Amino acid sequence: MRLSPFKRVVIESELRVGTLAGQAASVRIGELSDTVAELTVAQLAREAITDPLWRLAQIRPGARVHIVIDALDESPGLARALPLGVELPENSSWLITTRPGAHLDRFVPEIDGQITKISLDDMELRRPQLTDAANYVSRRLKDPAVAAAVQREAEGPVEDAVRAIAEASAGNFLYLRHLLFGLEEAAQAGRLLPALTGKIDPPRGLDAIYRYLVSNYLRPAADAAFRQVLGILAVQCAPLTARQVPLFADVEPAFVDDALARISQFVERINVADDRAFTFYH
Repeated sequence: MRLSPFKRVVIESELRVGTLAGQAASVRIGELSDTVAELTVAQLAREAITDPLWRLAQIRPGARVHIVIDALDESPGLARALPLGVELPENSSWLITTRPGAHLDRFVPEIDGQITKISLDDMELRRPQLTDAANYVSRRLKDPAVAAAVQREAEGPVEDAVRAIAEASAGNFLYLRHLLFGLEEAAQAGRLLPALTGKIDPPRGLDAIYRYLVSNYLRPAADAAFRQVLGILAVQCAPLTARQVPLFADVEPAFVDDALARISQFVERINVADDRAFTFYH
């Protein structure tokens, strides 16, 4: 028997035994298989979202349900299948975060007047984000070792560098995490990134910071063995343990430790039984 886990299932069975010798611990009457992997996105949306919401509306008419979906642009199929307008009961509403794109076209005309669009490009919203980012950068640059290094190497006032970095980040703290990762150690070693001293403009946006760091940190060290480790981490479907990485990359375990140290800001470390596992941080 193949059933969806989102459906209510009642199984009634009748067993008649004429003669029983010994003891019976159980009786196999068949198999139940989870069919989630076989459902289309539209079926999954209907059975996991729409149908339960309608049942809840009937059972508890006063209950409100607010559903949050982050990064809808990463799943165009879901954007096409989400129930809208009359498909949803009145007890439900969506809060969706997404990049702009054609996947949003069906939302606006179908429920015009029922949707509130908030653009993060709106300067009234961006200004507090940029202020928070600038305050964070300024605080990091006030570390004594960092401040001394910046004063030695800066091409202009520190305030200009702080403002430029905050604007380039667009208020994205993941950007700042990568740009300022290991800042104190780099200052002590005299290896401040040029983007921190005003010698070059900081890369603008999260995609640009990845390209910048690859060019400055990874590409100069990209020997064959290092590329093999990066390749394994790039295609893994689940975190790999410290034993698995050198095995799959066909390199010495000691080299893996060195490679992971080079890319430490991009790697998430996960404790597993008797070992540690690694995956790219995103």
